[in-house]
Amino acid sequence: TFTGPGEVLGVGTLYWHDAGSRLHIHTAIGKDGENLVGCPRRDTKTSLILEITILDITGIEATRQFDPGRGMKLLRLGTGA
Repeated sequence: TFTGPGEVLGVGTLYWHDAGSRLHIHTAIGKDGENLVGCPRRDTKTSLILEITILDITGIEATRQFDPGRGMKLLRLGTGA
């Protein structure tokens, strides 16, 4: 558990899936020699207030599709054509 200010670095994607938008993010959070790195999973409870920058990349279609060989949804990029 982290309390008070700390440092956060993250990268991720916002994408459309089924009936709505989804967020996939990997983060590194640290304070006073403690750190947490990774991808939050289902049932993870977090509470952060962040200032973020979102870049909209046009001209591509991004989706996440289930890959049975890896057992998870992977990012797929296309032109939408």
